[in-house]
Amino acid sequence: MRNMENSHRTSHLPAAPGSQEHPCIALANTLHKTPGGEQYDLLATPEIATEWAHEHHIVNDSYELQGYCTSRFISFRYVIKELLDAYLNQRPPYPGALHAVNKTAHEALTMNALAWDTENQRYTRRVEDPSPKRWTMQSRASPTMPSHY
Repeated sequence: MRNMENSHRTSHLPAAPGSQEHPCIALANTLHKTPGGEQYDLLATPEIATEWAHEHHIVNDSYELQGYCTSRFISFRYVIKELLDAYLNQRPPYPGALHAVNKTAHEALTMNALAWDTENQRYTRRVEDPSPKRWTMQSRASPTMPSHY
């Protein structure tokens, strides 16, 4: 795995506090503008986005991102920025932003849905109703087929 400190593309850019622990912060900070007006987009091309994703352990080092993946990362960056901005300014996020996060989470099947708690002005996780049941490979396996297929 490559280290961010060793990357020729990111070595001159400051890491955002918390970005090592929280990939969403790192993603939100993939677009930098220097005081001199230079802009650095760490997702600008599939090659650069692949390097960034490898550095942050988002994808396996054997994967190379394609253009559509890069576009999704860029779109998701703006969603994350919206959620962070809404949280910091104690306002409800745009509903489309929550929908985008929840859609991605649903596709990844790794986290519960994100919701905005208006009363407490913060994000919460809500557990989705498990019905209808999702079928797993184990439950679909025929009696003669090993369960690992």
